[in-house]
Amino acid sequence: MKNKFTPGPWHINGVGQNDYRIGICSDNEDVAEVVCVDVCKESRKEKSNARLIAAAPDLLAACEQALRLPCFQTDFMTDDELHVADLLLTVIRKARA
Repeated sequence: MKNKFTPGPWHINGVGQNDYRIGICSDNEDVAEVVCVDVCKESRKEKSNARLIAAAPDLLAACEQALRLPCFQTDFMTDDELHVADLLLTVIRKARA
């Protein structure tokens, strides 16, 4: 399946001028920018959001790899395994929509 998004890995490109813009980029291009809501003080929340966004390609790859585990390749899954498989598929569909 061809990606509709910029391939990873993504990383934080540093904090912009006045410490209120956090860039996220791949090796080849800018991907996103997180803008701090309160420009008067450093925001841990926005930096955490930027780290989460930067981890998105790795998280998607982990979800896709998890579905390849033997426990998800059988017709006899437990209720817990069915629940986890459903969560993984939902997240993957959301990311690839």
